[in-house]
Amino acid sequence: MLRGDKKLTNEQLMDGLWESDEIENPAGALKNAAYSLRKFLQKADKEKRFIITESGRYIWNPEISVTTDVWEFEQEARLADQPGTPAEERIPHARRALKLYTGDLLPSLSMQQWVIQYSSYLRQTYLRTVKNLAATLCERGAQTILTIGAYSSAIWRSRCTRNFTATSSIPCAGWI
Repeated sequence: MLRGDKKLTNEQLMDGLWESDEIENPAGALKNAAYSLRKFLQKADKEKRFIITESGRYIWNPEISVTTDVWEFEQEARLADQPGTPAEERIPHARRALKLYTGDLLPSLSMQQWVIQYSSYLRQTYLRTVKNLAATLCERGAQTILTIGAYSSAIWRSRCTRNFTATSSIPCAGWI
């Protein structure tokens, strides 16, 4: 789902699901997993094919509309970071992005290499959005205080000399 409309090969899926020697027959395990997932999804609608196989690649059926919080977060962060876009248009996108971000991606798979990489990318996007929003508010002379959630305050605590609490507030002046 996270890959959207990208077609993934068996090898890409096997590498993402089972690293190195974790499983004896990854090709068989992938076929079983795909079959089980298809059966599960058929319970929602017996007429639709949710997952399509094209030329040995798996893809979500593009005729079935779906969205994820990750996609929404990425879209809002992109819109918040558009150069030349007026601040009053960027600020609501940044705020929506910050509300959508809830911490590390797929914590139960946090040791998988692809999850580590994607989670790191999302975290960096989140931090960039926080910094850009604060800078935008400060440029506009806002007397507003930007509140950061518990997850990000731990990151800021490790990178800044300020001592933040679990739901810290950062005044505009002097921190960027």
